[in-house]
Amino acid sequence: MRLKKAFLTTLISVFSYSLTFAQQVTVTGKVTDNVSRTGLQGVTVKAEDRQTVTSKNGEFKLVADAEKIKKNGLTFSSVGYLRKKVLYAENGIYLVQLEASAADLSEVTITAGAETIIEKAIRKIPVNYPASAFMMNGILRTHHVNKDSLKTYEYFQNDAVLKIYHPSYAKKNDGAQVAVVQNRYKLFKAEKQRSIAVFWLDAYQIPGKDFVFVRADFVVRSKMKNFEYTLNGETVKDGRKVFIVDFNSKKNGTAGTLYIDKITYAFVAAKYERQLGSLMQNSRVNKREMSFKRIGNKWYLDRFSVSSQYTEKGYNYTADYQTVSVDTVNVATIPAKDQVKPYTDDVDIRQPGSDSTWKTYQPIFDQAQKDSMITNVAPPEGFIDQSQIPEKTKSGLLKSVLGYLIKDNMRYTLRFSRLPLDFAANQPALGKNISSSSVYAVGTSFQFRLYKGLFIEYNNADNYGLGGIRNEITEYNLTYNFEMNKHHQLITISPVLGYAKLTSDVKKTNWFTQESLMGGLTFSYALNRKFGMYTGVNYNLSSSVVNKGLLVTAQKAYPYLGIIYKIK
Repeated sequence: MRLKKAFLTTLISVFSYSLTFAQQVTVTGKVTDNVSRTGLQGVTVKAEDRQTVTSKNGEFKLVADAEKIKKNGLTFSSVGYLRKKVLYAENGIYLVQLEASAADLSEVTITAGAETIIEKAIRKIPVNYPASAFMMNGILRTHHVNKDSLKTYEYFQNDAVLKIYHPSYAKKNDGAQVAVVQNRYKLFKAEKQRSIAVFWLDAYQIPGKDFVFVRADFVVRSKMKNFEYTLNGETVKDGRKVFIVDFNSKKNGTAGTLYIDKITYAFVAAKYERQLGSLMQNSRVNKREMSFKRIGNKWYLDRFSVSSQYTEKGYNYTADYQTVSVDTVNVATIPAKDQVKPYTDDVDIRQPGSDSTWKTYQPIFDQAQKDSMITNVAPPEGFIDQSQIPEKTKSGLLKSVLGYLIKDNMRYTLRFSRLPLDFAANQPALGKNISSSSVYAVGTSFQFRLYKGLFIEYNNADNYGLGGIRNEITEYNLTYNFEMNKHHQLITISPVLGYAKLTSDVKKTNWFTQESLMGGLTFSYALNRKFGMYTGVNYNLSSSVVNKGLLVTAQKAYPYLGIIYKIK
């Protein structure tokens, strides 16, 4: 009996050992780039005789011998990245970050001049920069200041979290699309000082305007003749040896320095400035500084700083952008309704979101400021933060009127019209000739929203006596806006019905009057949240005419075009 029991015990032990020895385990995980934090597709994950590759999102699942994994770990490898070996993880979950190869080419000793280096760097742009569209997430801090020669009137500080769709560097005609995820701003004003009518424009467009993507003149081969280039030695940037090339324009005063990687010949950084004249201010100095970071085998914008300083009165501003992450897998264009379009006033962009969400972004700004990636400029002493002051109590009627006007209920247009008249050149009744240019007029119109898409409209256009006779048209219309393409570039079709009065005068004496019931159709195209272009045609349905001797033919239809400004 004892012998039988000992035999069974031994048999069970051997069997258990065999099961343990041959035990299979399933390990899972995700492989990401150590800089962009995006998942890497196609990474080979190997456990001796077993291997797999990562999915589109960088995830993997592998069944392998437990003892072999415990003994030798897992090996991760991918083209353009350093091979990495990871020890056994007790929980079977691996979160692995791969580092791009510091150099996949041998460094070459160059004896050529600066222009040869620049030309080679230009030729290598299609190789060094993304050939496909990608997404960037980043942070932007801007400071705008209104000032004159004596004092500052307004100070605007804005922190914004951005989502950016960036086209391929090969598609230079396609601009980057920028959306604001969330922003927080402060508007400071000197006490008892009025605002100055200055637009703070286009800080949000900075991430899509690096000098490689837009091809600044000094990196365009056909325009290199307009610059002088000087090789000024070598240095190290982010652990990589780079050429230092200084350049100066022979024409417009642009000057700066380019940093070019010695191995890949990529433009890895630049700083330059240009002094510009202005109609409203004497002059300004525009400075730009940017750098790129290598992720895999491509270079992506990492940082971009811009500053403009006017020598005397005007406004100054600084803008600092820092890329937080790059995604080459989950790429999608941004709907037009969410985009910050060019020529949009920065103050108009308000995406405050919740305080709890902003708390997740604030540490990113704090760290970037600590690392000197973004600047912090304190407002002048004695300024009041207008963004923190509650709106003053107004009378019920005044408050309602002001609230109505600033909520896209009032629109203003600048309009150029071809009037519905044709004059004979010789006018015996006037004793002089009239030019054909007299039928063209320029004017303005105002639209006030009545209900939803229904607007009441007042138009006035005048030729101010051009061509020998003063022609003026005044319209009172009802129009309804049918909005289409809302998720892309907004297009509006507006039927019009109204009353028009056209007069022709010479030296304040009226010679011709036409009153009409007219209809029409207008097409408009939104450029950004405030501005748009429009064109249309009106048609006189019935008319009453009083003519005191002019040789004139009234036309039924008359076209017009112009620019729309929405008051928000």
